[in-house]
Amino acid sequence: TGGVLKERLNRDLGDHPLVGDIRGEGLMIGVELVADKESRAMIDLTLKAGIRVMKRGFEEGFLVRALPHGNVIAISPPLILSEDNVDELVAGLKRAIDHVHDELVREKALPPAS
Repeated sequence: TGGVLKERLNRDLGDHPLVGDIRGEGLMIGVELVADKESRAMIDLTLKAGIRVMKRGFEEGFLVRALPHGNVIAISPPLILSEDNVDELVAGLKRAIDHVHDELVREKALPPAS
């Protein structure tokens, strides 16, 4: 299911204004959050965007972790992950990233998506 996970992440999050890169192999995937998709400029680390996504994910019912250096969300689900689980995880992660993006726009830390 690792290939399915990466394909669905790219399909559902690849164009997201907050997502700069989706990388990894198998079931170990990183989703990098950026302030500007074109330049891939980093989000100010004091805004704790990765931690916000991690906390929101927990509220959504799934676990991911924010890596300590930068705004990268690490995904490493159980090896028994099914395709239905992949769909649930990706949908929840998208909701969490949407939520954090909206928060950062409201806080004027990011420009509104065009």
